[in-house]
Amino acid sequence: MVRFKNRFLVFRVDTANDADARVVGSALRQGRGASLLHAELTRLLLEVFGDALGAPAAATMRIKVADGDGVDARGAAVGSGRNSAGPVVACVRCDRDWYRQVWACLSFMTRIAGCPVAASVIETHASAPALLDEATK
Repeated sequence: MVRFKNRFLVFRVDTANDADARVVGSALRQGRGASLLHAELTRLLLEVFGDALGAPAAATMRIKVADGDGVDARGAAVGSGRNSAGPVVACVRCDRDWYRQVWACLSFMTRIAGCPVAASVIETHASAPALLDEATK
């Protein structure tokens, strides 16, 4: 039996000022946040790595956006809520073979919802339980 080998990249999206933070935060913390990040990452993967390397990486990505400053042990969002000006925390699950390409494209992400942003990877884990254990420490 062959199983899908994952990598989980926890990343944070920061902005330069509070006005941009509110725009980006409200765009990402609403229901369309994961699809907005997925579309931007897919565009970057195809632009940087082309169809041969970018398309398989984009096909294996799944994104979850936390509704605040982090997640608790059950995976529920904790923090200041939808109208917060703080950074947005999200998690990308991707195939183990393509996580370096996804990580690189997270570093190249410069705009979301028309506002300048900087995305930085906080942690990398091989499994969801390991990710939750680290988040609860």
